[in-house]
Amino acid sequence: MALNKQVLKKIREKTAGDRELQEFLLAVFQYESESNGWFKPKYKELLERHRRDDTCV
Repeated sequence: MALNKQVLKKIREKTAGDRELQEFLLAVFQYESESNGWFKPKYKELLERHRRDDTCV
């Protein structure tokens, strides 16, 4: 399923100064658009891949 262009635009606007957050949110929205539903291991993998070194997950 395609992502809503308005949602993508708002994500890019609101996260313009934080590339890591932007990439994480886009990855989550892309995963959600594939109708996979709630899948804890995938979310954990996304968090691990996009987390900052100075934060804990």
